Formats: sequence, structure tokens, C-alpha cells
Amino acid sequence: MPVITVAHTKGGVGKSMISWNLAGAFNGTILDLDFQQSLSHNNDLRKKYGLKPFKVLEINSVEEFLQASKKASLAEWIIIDTGGFDDDLLRFVITYADIVITPALESNTELFGLQTFGRILNDLQGQTMKNVFSCVLLNKIHPNSTNFEVIKTICDADEKLVLMDTIIRERSIYKKSFNVGKTIFETTNSVAKAEFTALKKEITKRLANEIVNG
Repeated sequence: MPVITVAHTKGGVGKSMISWNLAGAFNGTILDLDFQQSLSHNNDLRKKYGLKPFKVLEINSVEEFLQASKKASLAEWIIIDTGGFDDDLLRFVITYADIVITPALESNTELFGLQTFGRILNDLQGQTMKNVFSCVLLNKIHPNSTNFEVIKTICDADEKLVLMDTIIRERSIYKKSFNVGKTIFETTNSVAKAEFTALKKEITKRLANEIVNG
């Protein structure tokens, strides 16, 4: 039962879109922790448009999360979409996850948000024997942008923030597909699908390395 937690305490970075398309990539179960319940509503759109719905569970407490986890099969991928705030539930699903993904924008304002999230990870590390860190995913990046020094500087300064190789670019197809309940894999946009295929491969590789290296 691989568990992917998509988390950041900063809003507007694309957590729900990333979670939604990861569910499409892994054919996973979604645990919706966001109080806006965007993915639960999106799943209703799938039913409306005749698409096969995902298994989406709305989670409001650690107890509900543990109950849902106990019912999951070993082969089931769990994708956790979190809200943009720091609370006990967020901290629990970060430490529970096999991998944490933190979407981040390439901007100066991102500096403070990522630094705050890094402090949370360092705080959690003091409470567990498990190695707590997050894989920072550049998201909503301009198609022509190649300078990522702001994010690189932040990640280099905090060992709990590891910059991913994959980059998700700003593309209108992500919003268009999301708004009609589709994942990017249910569109004909080969470039966008290739981005999430690369993300899937990188996540799988990182999880395999974690198992090998302990």
C-alpha cells in the first residue's frame, strides 16, 4: 500500500491538481483532507460525464485516516490531498507517507512558504525515528523558464527539502481537464501526459531506492 502525501502549507501551488493526476497515473484511491473537498466534487463530475469515478474518501481526523488505511489492500496506491494549513492531521499524514510531494512555484514569495514547510518537517523529525523529508516538485512553471535558482537555493539550505527532476509546466489543458473531471491521461495532450508519466516514474524510482537504502 504505497502512500503519497501531497502537502504544503501554502495555498495556490496546485496540490489538488497534482493529487488528481497522480490518482490517474497510479489508478489510486484518493483521501481528501482538504476542507474545500475539491477532489470529492471533481469525482462527482466524473459520474456526471459518464467517467468511471475514483474511490474518494473524505477524511477529517487521524482516526478516520487510520480506519481508511486499514481497509486498503496492499496493492492499492493511496493519494492524499491535504489542505493548505498546519494541523495535527497534516503532520500525521506526512510522517505516515512513503513519499511526500510538495508542489512549489518558482517565485520569490515561494521562499517563505517553503522555509515554513521545511521547519515543520524538521520539527517532525525530532518526534520520529523515520527519515522525514519532502520531494519538492516545480509546478505551474512557464514553458520557457529554465532558471530555478530560487527553489534550488531553498532546497540546498534545508536537507528536508529535496528538489525533484520532474517539472510540471503551466498548460491550459491541466485546468481544462480538471474542470470536467478528467485526469490528464484522459486527454489527447501528449506533452502534458509525458510530464505526469515522468513524475510517476520518478516517484516509483524514489520509492524503490528508499526500500533498498532503508
